[in-house]
Amino acid sequence: MTSIQHNKHKKPLSLSMGTENKSTTIQTVELVFLHGWGMNKGIWSHFIEQCREQYSKNYANSQVNLVFTAFDLPGFGERANDNIQDNSLHDFAEAVYSQLSQATIVIGWSFGGLVAQCLADGYFPKVISHVQIASTPKFVATADWPGISDSVLNDFHTQLNKDQRALIKRFIAIQCMGLANAKETIREFTELLHQYPLSSHDSLAKTLDLLIESDLRPLVKTSNLPCLRIFGRLDSLVPTRAIKLICECNEQNESVIIKKAAHAPFISHPKETALLIFEFIIKKVIPSLK
Repeated sequence: MTSIQHNKHKKPLSLSMGTENKSTTIQTVELVFLHGWGMNKGIWSHFIEQCREQYSKNYANSQVNLVFTAFDLPGFGERANDNIQDNSLHDFAEAVYSQLSQATIVIGWSFGGLVAQCLADGYFPKVISHVQIASTPKFVATADWPGISDSVLNDFHTQLNKDQRALIKRFIAIQCMGLANAKETIREFTELLHQYPLSSHDSLAKTLDLLIESDLRPLVKTSNLPCLRIFGRLDSLVPTRAIKLICECNEQNESVIIKKAAHAPFISHPKETALLIFEFIIKKVIPSLK
């Protein structure tokens, strides 16, 4: 493991930062952020601001114009009423790809990482790289793979049918378990999420099934795009025991573990996460475009 410690809806959450006023030719690259299960694009608001600040402070002379955009996946947030006909990860990837207009680095968190992995399979030529945050090609635990117990995920289904809001509240708490500032992070998490409409029951149920069924390990093994994987040491949904196995799926991927982070390092450790992403982009992605 290498360590480097269609759209009729409102415009996506987007911020631009770069050196476009210089006389030299500037490469424009879009960073597209994909949220996790039960969430929406609002979850990225503070982190995108952090990215803009860190890019301006540390990488303003990198000869690249970065555009930061957070999308709602179909069935979530402002796209809560949109459906994916076949409820497949590839269809989610198609829905995201239809909104891309230029060279793109996809940053997928948790369930969004599965969609990002699909976008990195070579079928989508505008995608030049991807970053996986607290994500795994296979979330469910089996004899050969550490993960979430299927009984826990089946219990999610039961709770979803009883009280959707209570389930989302519990899920946020699970994602912050072990953090020194858990209460503050949960509060921020909740405020960010509620900027936009919550997901429909149908979307949550279908994508929960998709999360349970998905196994993208074969796709990870054959992917040739530059990839950075960011993990939290305290993550209870992507256990530490799985990290070595994830990295072994493709030894060309770079990875880093943030020791005091859990399942949402971009919320609990935004500055560190942003700098890791920019270091990866400047060193590994931008040179490949020249």
